[in-house]
Amino acid sequence: MTKLVNLLEATVAEETSLRSNKENCERKVDLAKSLITGLADERENWKIDLAQRRIDKQNLVGDMVISSGVIAYLGVFLKNYRDECTQSWAKMLMEFNIKSTDNVSIKAVLGDPVKVREW
Repeated sequence: MTKLVNLLEATVAEETSLRSNKENCERKVDLAKSLITGLADERENWKIDLAQRRIDKQNLVGDMVISSGVIAYLGVFLKNYRDECTQSWAKMLMEFNIKSTDNVSIKAVLGDPVKVREW
């Protein structure tokens, strides 16, 4: 009789342990599923960001030339005149097969969005 009671207690303890282990595994599976879903959404953002970075890389030289010209020559002039000059320079760069961003601005080229946001 004592052997049967001990066997029952051991079996109940094992059942409790297995149920706890099962619940723990189910919780981990749910967390993994939510992580995978979140990363799948983030993958699309990474694709968009990568495409934009490739475009920015192609336009880097032209953007820097135009920004340098604005800093060196156009700081004292009105915005309308600066815009005319930057458009003219962009057309000139295109003649030499140097790409630049449409409507390039110093803020976009040289500005750090985090620091600008702090201003």
